[in-house]
Amino acid sequence: MFNSIYVNYLERLATEINAECCTSGELEVVADQTRFKMYLFPASEGGQVYIPAYFQLKTKMPPSCGCFAVRRNDVLDWIAERIFFNQDFQVGDENFDSQFFITAENDIRVSKFFSKQNVRKNISELLSDGFHKIYAKDKELVVIRYVKSTDDFPSKEMIQTAIQKIQQIHLNSQ
Repeated sequence: MFNSIYVNYLERLATEINAECCTSGELEVVADQTRFKMYLFPASEGGQVYIPAYFQLKTKMPPSCGCFAVRRNDVLDWIAERIFFNQDFQVGDENFDSQFFITAENDIRVSKFFSKQNVRKNISELLSDGFHKIYAKDKELVVIRYVKSTDDFPSKEMIQTAIQKIQQIHLNSQ
């Protein structure tokens, strides 16, 4: 039954945003010649690892942005940095660095990517507007929203706004 809720949401969303369903089950929408794919993953538990349900929106990105993950800071980050020496990548913007925890694989490319004020602004807005994590890997930018109930499913407006912000990130990353 729970999976039918996911399917119903995706079917309704496809109609609302004029998206097409791919053979993979993802929805695909094209905005200004950029393809965006989205999917709602159910929660899963494997061994000792629990992965909550989440909505994913992704698109291609140039490799010049590097590989990174960014999310809002939380209390555990302070502990991780001081006790386990888990370093938070700093972009050089004190306000941004104080709000977000970043991990990066290639400091030079990620530094160049985050050096652009418009990139930081749009990432900050995405993470302030209900999304929980943004990462770039394998030439894709992925935006995640964790969902606990159907009330947490992203609305049509939230997705359209996210697509606009991602397009701005893409434009400013080149």
